[in-house]
Amino acid sequence: LDDAEQQPSAAGAADHTAATTAQLLSTARLLEAVAPVTITDNLLGARWSQIAWESVVEPLSFLAGARIGEISRHPFVQQLALETLTEAVEVARAAEVTLERLPGAPDLIQLALSTEERGPAPLPQSAIDKRNWLGAVAGRYGRVHSRLLLTAERGAAVVPRANEHVSAVGKKVGVGTPRQQGLAAAVRRRVERGEKPGLHLLQQVYARGVDKPLEARAATAPTDEPPAPAEELPASSVL
Repeated sequence: LDDAEQQPSAAGAADHTAATTAQLLSTARLLEAVAPVTITDNLLGARWSQIAWESVVEPLSFLAGARIGEISRHPFVQQLALETLTEAVEVARAAEVTLERLPGAPDLIQLALSTEERGPAPLPQSAIDKRNWLGAVAGRYGRVHSRLLLTAERGAAVVPRANEHVSAVGKKVGVGTPRQQGLAAAVRRRVERGEKPGLHLLQQVYARGVDKPLEARAATAPTDEPPAPAEELPASSVL
């Protein structure tokens, strides 16, 4: 075959693209009956955004033994969640990943805390506004259970993959992740020691870095449990 026969024509490529787009739109309309849908070719950014949210929802719900909507009204939980999300955003930025806004979720870039919003107390009004914003969103998803919690109830192995992945990539790109590491270590401790879940476990994690700027908390992060390798992104769960 000559080059003309081997290569698809511009018209043929356009027809294929149009057909694919039509199929995507048709599928999206069907899925929108269940949940908000976004079409994107930034799959890495979307996956990282999912991991960022999982690194908050999964361990907080698991440690508290409750749905995220039940615990999100507590200011310290909101602050812990925001600091954890901020670490994921900073790691993604350092890894040159463009985060994709997930359907029905706030913009992670807008939620990420600035240096002034990370403490020490008193926090600026902008930090309080972000807490309230996050609390309102979490309230809408009040029935969401941690996949870790459901896994534990089935008697299967519990691994904080999202937190450990963010921590491992953070180490590679030179970004500290004390909140991510602290939550991962707390999850593993609860499993190994058979600790009873409750808000007290989240309070212990939060107390490790309270009244310190986020940059200064790396020294307080537990180091006895190294993060998992980061060659592959952890499996997804639906928020």
